[in-house]
Amino acid sequence: MAVAIPVVNAPNLYVDNLELSWTSDEVVAIAAGRARNSTDANDIIVESALAVSNIVSGVNGLDTGSVAASTMYAVYVIGSSLGVVEPAGLLSLASNDAPTLPFQYDMYRRIGWVLTDGTSDNLLFWQYGNDKTRQYYYDVGISELSAGSSATYAEIDLATSVPPIATNVIMDVAYTPNGATDVAEFLPFGSSATNGIVRFGYGVAGAQVGQAVIPCQLDSGVPKIQYKVTSGDALTLLTSGFYDYL
Repeated sequence: MAVAIPVVNAPNLYVDNLELSWTSDEVVAIAAGRARNSTDANDIIVESALAVSNIVSGVNGLDTGSVAASTMYAVYVIGSSLGVVEPAGLLSLASNDAPTLPFQYDMYRRIGWVLTDGTSDNLLFWQYGNDKTRQYYYDVGISELSAGSSATYAEIDLATSVPPIATNVIMDVAYTPNGATDVAEFLPFGSSATNGIVRFGYGVAGAQVGQAVIPCQLDSGVPKIQYKVTSGDALTLLTSGFYDYL
């Protein structure tokens, strides 16, 4: 009889559950779940929900320093490959390549983002999805452009509302064209296309509102898009949310 050969599946950096939710101005909750660590070498298993505070230093808090205003933080689960400490959460500046790990912790995996407002409080957000693709919505949209009128492609810096990743940005659009055939056009940073990858317009010469999902790319770590309108038009954009890819 032939010996059966077991089927072995590569871990492939999976993420299972570990959803984020806003709890308070200071605290973000991480649901129970599990994920491979950043090097795909080990599992980090969170048996019960965690509360991560931006006024705490170290485990289940900030990795270094004090919380800053209007700043994007990466949210991590952290663990010990030796099992000497329990898995925990950690916040680290989004601009860092990796968090500064507390004593006895030697592995981590980013599972999301949280943005502070002008008073260093966590902005209220909603996160959906329990695998490697997560979708975020802000409770209140963040202004990125007011009455924009550029007739040639102009860059918009989204660092105030989008983490430093190439992603799709969910934007609330208010557009007032002069002509019924006018459209607002959008490209990711770096594109030299003539026509927008995303176009917005309802075919009437009047105020229009809606939503568009616009791809952005990084410019030296800063997420950016490009837009243009027909001369005489006005375009206002608010970031409503974004997609995260773990």
